[in-house]
Amino acid sequence: MLYPICTLQDDTEITSSEPDADGYIKIYLERFDSKTDGFLDKTIKKTDITVKEFAGRLENVRDAYFDFAVAVLTYVKKEQSRLNSVEKFMDKNPEALLADILEFISEQDDFYDDAAPARK
Repeated sequence: MLYPICTLQDDTEITSSEPDADGYIKIYLERFDSKTDGFLDKTIKKTDITVKEFAGRLENVRDAYFDFAVAVLTYVKKEQSRLNSVEKFMDKNPEALLADILEFISEQDDFYDDAAPARK
């Protein structure tokens, strides 16, 4: 069963699964794409309840949309410290737009840790 978390400005629906035996949940993002007459979807796997609660806060970002939500959730789920720092930024800047949040994330020391290695 899926549980609704929030709906973003572009009608992206964010939902979550029930916790599995290990206590992890999956977060699902889905939006109808009129260009392809189908759905865009993404699953954020093996995350915990704190990321689910954070996902609900994305509804308060006035210009939030599907790709933004996927990028931010993917970033914060990897480390609790990432989640904490982004939440703290959002607490201090409640009117922050997606560009403000992405700029903050891109300025973090660990931002490039997830980047693919350069080819030689």
